[in-house]
Amino acid sequence: MIKIRNLKKQDISSAEYICLITAAKEIKDTPKKALRTLLMYNRCYTRTQNSSSFVAENENGRVVGYILCAESLPKYLKGFFGTELQEIFKISFTSGIASFFEAVSPAAFSVKYSAHLHIDILPEYQGQKVGTALMSALKEKLVSDNINGVMLCVGKGNVRAIDFYKKNGFKVVFKLFGAVFMGLNLPQS
Repeated sequence: MIKIRNLKKQDISSAEYICLITAAKEIKDTPKKALRTLLMYNRCYTRTQNSSSFVAENENGRVVGYILCAESLPKYLKGFFGTELQEIFKISFTSGIASFFEAVSPAAFSVKYSAHLHIDILPEYQGQKVGTALMSALKEKLVSDNINGVMLCVGKGNVRAIDFYKKNGFKVVFKLFGAVFMGLNLPQS
């Protein structure tokens, strides 16, 4: 039985482990790349966004997946630029520049989709409705907070994830190089 609950401080190491386990090999195959992946896709969320982030834990209390969400992309970016991006620039200037552009690219859509999410589930728990349960918890939270929409970015080759997002109501809003930006309008109360 999977339980969905808010992210807690003690879940951060599990979330980082899951982030790296599920990341594509080419963005984690060296220590510097793995650190950049954590800084880019995990740490700013876990540092600043606990109220709108959730974990899935199994019957033994093990965290097997997460959904991290920034309800306000502009506020998230301010925190990211001040901390995580600075650390990425220490890894390499090129990584810093690439990370800057990757981080700001969703900003063009932030009026319509003010929230931004990142979700990962351990491979052995994928296809078991864990992602759907996490997405449902997040949608409920965002609607209760009167958030107008949520978006994400996924690699165009990640067809399984794109299909999952479409099943959860997301639509493709923009494609850029290898990235697919997807958004979901949320009902307003």
